[in-house]
Amino acid sequence: MHRFLYGTSKKSRTGRALALGIAWCVLLVGMWAPQRAQSQQLTGTIGATVYDPTGAVVPGAAITLRNSGSGDLRRSVSDASGYFSFTAVQPGTYSVSISAKGFSPWQVNGITMSQGDNRTIPDIHLSVGPATTQVVVSASAATVPLDSGEISTTLNAEAIQDFPLVGRDAAALMQVFPGVAIAHGASQGNGFSGTPVSSNMGPVGDFSINGTQPNGPVAMMLDGANLIDPGNAGTQIANINQDMTSEIKFLSAGYDAEYAKGPALLMAYSKSGTQAYHGEGYLYARNSTFDGIESYAKSQIAGDIQNLEKLGESPAQARASALSSALPSEHFYYYGANVGGPIRLPFAGINRGQKKLFFWFGYEYMNQQPAGAPINYNVPTEAQRNGDFSNTGVPAQVISTWNAAYAAPSSNLPAGASSTSVPQTTWDPNISGVLNLYPKPNLTPSAVNGWNNFQYISQVPQNRWEADTKIDYAPTESTKLSGSYIRQNETDQHPIAIWWAPPWTLPYPSPVVAATTSQEVMANLTHVFSPKTTNEVVFTLARYINPNKLSNPSAVDRTKLGFNVPGLFGHTTKQIPNFVPGWGGAFPELTEFSFDGAGFGGAFGGLKEYPAIYDNFTKVIGQHTTKFRF
Repeated sequence: MHRFLYGTSKKSRTGRALALGIAWCVLLVGMWAPQRAQSQQLTGTIGATVYDPTGAVVPGAAITLRNSGSGDLRRSVSDASGYFSFTAVQPGTYSVSISAKGFSPWQVNGITMSQGDNRTIPDIHLSVGPATTQVVVSASAATVPLDSGEISTTLNAEAIQDFPLVGRDAAALMQVFPGVAIAHGASQGNGFSGTPVSSNMGPVGDFSINGTQPNGPVAMMLDGANLIDPGNAGTQIANINQDMTSEIKFLSAGYDAEYAKGPALLMAYSKSGTQAYHGEGYLYARNSTFDGIESYAKSQIAGDIQNLEKLGESPAQARASALSSALPSEHFYYYGANVGGPIRLPFAGINRGQKKLFFWFGYEYMNQQPAGAPINYNVPTEAQRNGDFSNTGVPAQVISTWNAAYAAPSSNLPAGASSTSVPQTTWDPNISGVLNLYPKPNLTPSAVNGWNNFQYISQVPQNRWEADTKIDYAPTESTKLSGSYIRQNETDQHPIAIWWAPPWTLPYPSPVVAATTSQEVMANLTHVFSPKTTNEVVFTLARYINPNKLSNPSAVDRTKLGFNVPGLFGHTTKQIPNFVPGWGGAFPELTEFSFDGAGFGGAFGGLKEYPAIYDNFTKVIGQHTTKFRF
C-alpha cells in the first residue's frame, strides 16, 4: 500500500510531499485545538449496485466519479455483489461512468452532492453491446435519497443569489424552509432586521424550528466552522455572504448521529474554483431617495402636517417633519467582485492539465448608512446652568412633565443660596467641568417632542468588508486537500452605549469604537486508502473579537475635567464615574462601562474562539457503510 502511494515519478513525489506537508500542518494545528469537535459532515457518499439486463449483478465493473467543475477523478471497482461506493465526496456536481467487458459504457450526469448527502443511484442496468455505444442518463430526481429519514432542504448558489433579501446575510433564508416560523411573541413581524449587516448579529435567534424556543435550537456552520456566539446563542459571529456561498443546507429532523449539534442545523459552504476561469463584479444599491411611502403612512401625512401646524410649526417645517418621519433618509451600497479558476504553476510541474489546483477569491465592501433615529432629552436650561432655578419663561407643560428637574431646591442649600438661586460661587468645584459634558438645549419644547429641549439624531454608519478565499488541491486521485479562509472587518461605533441603556442616556463625551474582526478557517485532508477505505481529517476555527475602546479618553479624564473626587477603597480611575439620576428621564443619564484596567490593550469586549478538529474513518463492508469518528 505504501509503495502504491509514494512510488512512481519525481513529479508525483513532489505533489505528495506537498500534500503530506499540508497534512502535518493540519494535524499540528488540530493538536492546538483546546476542545473536541462539535462536528458536522462536510462530505457525502455516492453508491449503487451495477446490474446486467437480466438483473444479475456485475462484479469488477470499472467506476469513475468525476467532478464536473474541477475535472477531479476518483476510481473504484464494483465488488462481488456488484456494489460500489465513493465516500468523503465534497459538495459539487458529479458524473459517474461505468464500463465492463462485454457491455456498453453507462454514464449518469448532473448528480448534485450537498454537505452530508448519502446518494444511491438507482436502476443501473448495463446493456450488452460494444464499447463504442454509450448509455447516458440525467440524474435529475433519480438520485433522491430514499434510504434515509433525514428532513432537509438545500439551496444552490443560483437560488441563494436570486432570493430577495433586505440585507446581505444569506442565513436569513432559513425563513423559507419548512418548519421555520417567526418567534417574536405577540408582536407582529420579525425582530431581526437585515440592515445594517454586522458580524455579531444575524437571524439565528429570531426563528422557531418545529416549535422550539428561539435562541439556541439552530446550529449554524460556515465551511464546518461554528458561527454561533458561544456566549449568546441568539447571534452569530460572522455573516454568510450571498455571493460567496455555493450552497445552504438546512436539516430540521431525522438526520444522522454524526451531527453533534441541533435540533436544527444550517450549513453553508463557500464557493470553489473550477477548470474554467470565471469572475464577476457587482453593485447592490438601496437608497431611500427611490423609495415610496407605503399606503398607510401616506394617508397619515396630511393629518400629521395639520397637527404639527397646530403645535406651532410653520407649514414648511410641518411638511418637512411629516415627510422625514414617513420616509427617513438612508442608503446601503454593496460593492463586490470575485474570481476563480485553476492555478497554473508550470515551472513546478503542478497542475498541468488544470485538474489539480484551483482557487476562488471574493471581496465585498459594504457602505451602510441607516436612517437616523431622533432621541429627545430634557437637559439643564441655560438659566439652570448659571444657578437660576426660578423657571422664568419655562412653559407650564414642561414643568409638569419634568417636575423633578424643575422643582425648587429646598434642602442642604449652601450659604448665600435660596430656593430660586444657587450662585456658582457656592458650587462644589468638582462639578463645574462635569456640567460642561451635558449638552445645551437645541430644541423648543412642545407636545410634538414630549416637552423636551434637546434632540440627538443617531446616524452611525456601519461600513465593513468581507473577503473569502478557497484553495482546492488534488495531488493524486487518492489525496484531496481543501482549505478556506474568511475574514470580515468592521468598525462598530457606540455613541451612547455598547449594549442596552435607558432611553434617556446621553451620548457619551468619548464615543466608544471597536475594530471588530471575524475570521473562519477550514482545512480538510481526505485520503482514499482503497475504494472501500477512506479517512478524512477536518480542522475548523471560528474567531471573533470586538475590542471596544474610548475614541477620546481625554474627554472623560477626571484630571482634565477637574473632577478630583477620590474613588473607593483607595482606587481612583482615570475615567469619570457614571452619573445616574432618578428613573424616568427628568434628568438625563451619563454612563458608560469603565475602561480602567480593561484587557485587550485598554479595551473592553469579547474574544470568542471556537476551534474544532475531527477525523472521519469510513469503511465499506459489503453494501454497508461504517463510520468511525473522533
